[in-house]
Amino acid sequence: MFCSNSEVKTWKSDKRRTEPNGCGPNKPLNDILNLVAPDSVLNCCNAHDFCYANCTQTFYDCETQFDSCLTEAAREIFKIECADKDIKCNLSKLAKMLTTSFQEFTEIFGCHVYKKPQQRFCTCEPKK
Repeated sequence: MFCSNSEVKTWKSDKRRTEPNGCGPNKPLNDILNLVAPDSVLNCCNAHDFCYANCTQTFYDCETQFDSCLTEAAREIFKIECADKDIKCNLSKLAKMLTTSFQEFTEIFGCHVYKKPQQRFCTCEPKK
């Protein structure tokens, strides 16, 4: 939801909160992504869902926070230096590919998904 320059975005009176669904915009994609994503990545996805439903956050704010969270999650899970033939190195590369894919997916397709909870939880009111 985007407000005009003469309006401000505020919470609707029934400030129901969204329920996070892990990674992905809908079933069955959620089920598949939630199976392969490590817990720290799932935490990032859930925080991203809450951000999308926050009337004080812009789409750009949510994407920036999500990118930071995923980058940190990948670092924390795989704090290793490795040789190309090491299994942990391959897992580290896989985690980086996964987090990069999530970041790119939401940056490209996320605006449509962002608008749904914004319309549900937020409204535009004239500036005072």
